Amino acid sequence: MVAIGVEGLKEKYRINEPIEFSIIIKGILRGNGLQRVKITNEMDAKNKIYDIAFMTPLPMESPKYTEQVLHFPLDKDRQAPIHAEEPGIYKLTISVNTDGLDRPHEIDRKFLVE
Repeated sequence: MVAIGVEGLKEKYRINEPIEFSIIIKGILRGNGLQRVKITNEMDAKNKIYDIAFMTPLPMESPKYTEQVLHFPLDKDRQAPIHAEEPGIYKLTISVNTDGLDRPHEIDRKFLVE
């Protein structure tokens, strides 16, 4: 079982307002598991305003319980600052590969840009 929490994400932003948030991941992760964070326009999933994938720090041969706190945008992130240039409803999707599951564990959080 994996728990994913999001802190600091507001319900409403203005166009071009910086979007910053933290993700808390607790659980047993696959050591070679790929975690992905993306933000898309709900009406057009191909319209991504943020998309990043990265490897977990755990060794491949020993899945174990871990806790991670990730702050976005990341340091030296080429996509920073994160912002939306168009109004609409946007969806933050967080995907984590966990031990024992064939597909990623995902959560979604929606927010409005006016």
